[in-house]
Amino acid sequence: MNNASTITMTAGLTANVNIQLAFELLSVLYPKNSDGTNFIHPKNTRNKIPFFGIENAIVCVKYKGKIRGIRQNEGQMNNVVSIDLQTNSKNVNIKLAKSKVQLTGASSDTMGKRSFEILCEHINMIQEKLTHIRFLNEELRQATINWVIEQTNQETLKSIDMGLISSTEHIDKIFAAFLWQFVDDFGGMSDDEAKYYYYEKFKRLIEIIYNVNENVSEGFLSITECNISNSVYNYRIGHDIENPFQGYEYTPGDEISLINLTKHLYKKGFSVSFHNWNSTHLKVSIPIIDDEASETSEESMETSVTKNGNKIKAHRFTVHRKLSIKQTSPTNHQQAAEAREMFLSGLADFTP
Repeated sequence: MNNASTITMTAGLTANVNIQLAFELLSVLYPKNSDGTNFIHPKNTRNKIPFFGIENAIVCVKYKGKIRGIRQNEGQMNNVVSIDLQTNSKNVNIKLAKSKVQLTGASSDTMGKRSFEILCEHINMIQEKLTHIRFLNEELRQATINWVIEQTNQETLKSIDMGLISSTEHIDKIFAAFLWQFVDDFGGMSDDEAKYYYYEKFKRLIEIIYNVNENVSEGFLSITECNISNSVYNYRIGHDIENPFQGYEYTPGDEISLINLTKHLYKKGFSVSFHNWNSTHLKVSIPIIDDEASETSEESMETSVTKNGNKIKAHRFTVHRKLSIKQTSPTNHQQAAEAREMFLSGLADFTP
């Protein structure tokens, strides 16, 4: 049980980000199906976005109802950019605001922190390219613009050809790749539609280049503090966790009496919630008294218990009759593991 099923984390940023420009300029990978068409994530599905085999790639960005990438669902808050990042053989979702970031989908705090760092690297790379292009002499800049238009203005709008860019002498290769990469944003459209929207985007890119006040970040970007706002662990007694009972040999898959377990845990001093006799699960809460524990966010409010009408942070365990358990903890892995051991120790002398 070294990793959580999923972790929600937040972090501050060392510089403000222009999130409109971040949405427009982040490089997006468009994975292909076996027939060569673009992969599209179904609109109405709870299925997770798969890992496509390319580490640190961004596969979707969403902002104010607009989408670049594999998703179709347009629902999105207007004050953040939603970013799907492929890392550590998994897809994580990051919400980018002006001065902070939030992440869901990591399986460890180390993975979450690294995901934030990768996003900062993406944004810093954009700003470095803008600076590079703005320092080019005007003749080279215009030659590059004209060359990219010539290469893309064919009968069919062609995807970027890095080999061709590398072998061409009279252009700036960084600028050419920067302009040409956005062709893939318009895959799946008819040729006429794709050309129209690409050249509209092209004009916007040139506008950004010549406006020195349009920058994706106000300085070199990195993260400040990282906090875990919620972590989720799923496990089963007898499978992922050894049998904690000392009084009898539990057979995995057997049902236990939740009524008896509620009475037992209550006598042990645990906060137990079991609302009706037909309920399929009970809930156990272990309050967190460490002042240094991470702050509770909206996502982790379910891990709180009430004391004198006020919400306090807590580890919460949902226990089902066949002893499958879901643990939610607004803490790092070590603190979550300590709470799990405390909970399991309370089961030691339970007999059904």
